[in-house]
Amino acid sequence: MIARYDALGARFESQGEKLTAFLKPADTFEVEQEEVGGDTAVQAAQQFCGRLNAIEGAWMTRAKVFSLPGGESLAAISSAHMIAGAGTRNIVLDEIHDILDHGVPQAAASTLYNEYSLAERDCLVGPRGVQLIGHWRDWYREQPMMKAPPTGAPLLWGNGIRVIQNFTMPGRVRDKVVALADSMKVTSFLVYLSIFSIAMARWSGMERFPLRVLGDKRGALNLSNTVGLMFCADALEISVPARAEFESVLRGILAKYDSRAVAAHSESAFLGAACGDAGDRVALS
Repeated sequence: MIARYDALGARFESQGEKLTAFLKPADTFEVEQEEVGGDTAVQAAQQFCGRLNAIEGAWMTRAKVFSLPGGESLAAISSAHMIAGAGTRNIVLDEIHDILDHGVPQAAASTLYNEYSLAERDCLVGPRGVQLIGHWRDWYREQPMMKAPPTGAPLLWGNGIRVIQNFTMPGRVRDKVVALADSMKVTSFLVYLSIFSIAMARWSGMERFPLRVLGDKRGALNLSNTVGLMFCADALEISVPARAEFESVLRGILAKYDSRAVAAHSESAFLGAACGDAGDRVALS
């Protein structure tokens, strides 16, 4: 798999203020091995996957096989988010299971990430890209600035340390969300997104503000199993009028989200069709 998917073999070097991508030879990839007890295997795998994958490290993808009693084993794979997202994780896991069960991958081959990157780069420097970039610059310019109520500090996306707040959701709450989503014929994700949007509106005192929602650029059939960093951020304009009913807010967000999804799918299909012109160039953008 490392030899087949160029994105998994990517590494980066800082050259002044520029970060340049290179490909590691696949035959230098090593799978770590360790014998562990059956009761500690999962914890050991979690610790392995929790280790930092340095951007300028020797490898940004690491793998380890834990040998368990009774001839069983547990495999752990970890890739830096710079080169892979959750979509890539799912593709890689499915393919490993296919190889173990059938000897060969079962899914249809997809466009390589490097080919997609080159098509995307060519698009962005052309007329269509100029129009796209201009549209989003104008869109962002028109958005209001959200500020933290206690301090008035502007909430700007930029460099810094990411803070993650994990929490456990009671099963009864999750069940109610699923039931509500089913009754409205929407996804649970949309219910959570609406709840979050309303919470942000109440916290900030703003009825209109921008929000970014992570999406997937595998919108064309020949991109469905592309391994690499294929996630994107769909920018939405959230509207939460005062005293608006929950379903009204949800339907408004759904309309905006669907319009973004259609545009993203169209762009992915266009780039997917353009991938055949990539030739032998190397981008890994």
